[in-house]
Amino acid sequence: MNKLKLIGLAVALSGCQVVGNSVDVEDVAQSRRYEHSASVTQFSDHLDQFFTQSVRDNVLDSVIRLLESSGSSVSQGQDRQTGAAWFLNVGETEWQAIEVKRPTIETVSAEYDYIFRDIPYRATTQVNLRSGPGTEYARLRQLRRGEVFTVMAQVFASDWYLIEQAGIVQGYVHSDYATANVTSRDLLNARPNPLVLDGVVAPELPVYGYLGLLTCRSLSYRFNNESLLQEGGFVACQKQPGVWYIDAIVEPKNDQIYTQ
Repeated sequence: MNKLKLIGLAVALSGCQVVGNSVDVEDVAQSRRYEHSASVTQFSDHLDQFFTQSVRDNVLDSVIRLLESSGSSVSQGQDRQTGAAWFLNVGETEWQAIEVKRPTIETVSAEYDYIFRDIPYRATTQVNLRSGPGTEYARLRQLRRGEVFTVMAQVFASDWYLIEQAGIVQGYVHSDYATANVTSRDLLNARPNPLVLDGVVAPELPVYGYLGLLTCRSLSYRFNNESLLQEGGFVACQKQPGVWYIDAIVEPKNDQIYTQ
């Protein structure tokens, strides 16, 4: 699949935007790690500055609900104990086109459209691992019941997962025979997709490039009390429904003192 096909795939998704051209993630991995860490720290500090623990948790839950909603949406509320108010605004879905390179079992096919996931799964029964997303593809081996693997990506408009173990792409498993180990996670604790392998050495295996999409949305927020206003924002990307991570800061603003 080439870049033009990938961009065309994203454009065809109703109501969505493509953010830039497809990029080789090895070129941006370090900056993504830094931006994620800085964004999480900033948002967490802003929450702590204005809200009690219970309201802080409610705001984080509201963020996930907004990210999961269709179209742009807003949410707001107030902490009765601190007097602080919050306002959240989420934008339309955006698709980031990227290329991920991985050591791969040689017979595995990489010529498909992917939605990147990065979630640990386990086999619910003994299941065939195949070289492509279909029963017509060769059986490479069998996964035993309970065996854990990472769903690196889902084949677009398909029920097949591309899986990896120990940083090496192993093949495809049908979703009917796998279940996620993680179904929800606090936004501040969810980690970015590991876009570049760290510490995985497999010189005997070919390295394949997988072109696919990340599902992302921008979210802006405003927190204020009687004397302080704080505004900021970030881009969040989805690993699977209910699991999102903060990817980057969006035009953060400095603290502002104001009088009502």
